[in-house]
Amino acid sequence: MKLAEQHRSAIVLEDLQSMKQHGRKRSARLKGLNYALSNFDYAKVAQLILYKARRRGIPVFDVTPAGTSQNCARCLLEGKEQHYRRGVGGNSKIGRCDTCGQIDADLNAARTIAVSFQKGINHPLPFGTREALRRKEASPT
Repeated sequence: MKLAEQHRSAIVLEDLQSMKQHGRKRSARLKGLNYALSNFDYAKVAQLILYKARRRGIPVFDVTPAGTSQNCARCLLEGKEQHYRRGVGGNSKIGRCDTCGQIDADLNAARTIAVSFQKGINHPLPFGTREALRRKEASPT
């Protein structure tokens, strides 16, 4: 929040409304982690960010998640062809771009979200204005 305030910039999130935690590997070792992740409330965290940002006058946007973990942020920014792969050496936390080398997969995805907003790709919209979100809020619980 402070960084966005200092640089007079926006906060950009992925639109994770449709994200489901199904399909994870089912192993005894990861059972507890999978359960915890399946209960994580992304919408609640996003709403808290939106609340705090509005109080400080910081705009909040979201972009669709398509390609954010499969694209190299630096290549995307420079308009180069994408050659990014996750899971280098069996480690899903590390990705490799043929042009830029190895980079942490989460850091690259965060940078890709920012570049997507800056370049106007992945349909950046003000947070809370996507059609799917309005339908969800309008439906009775």
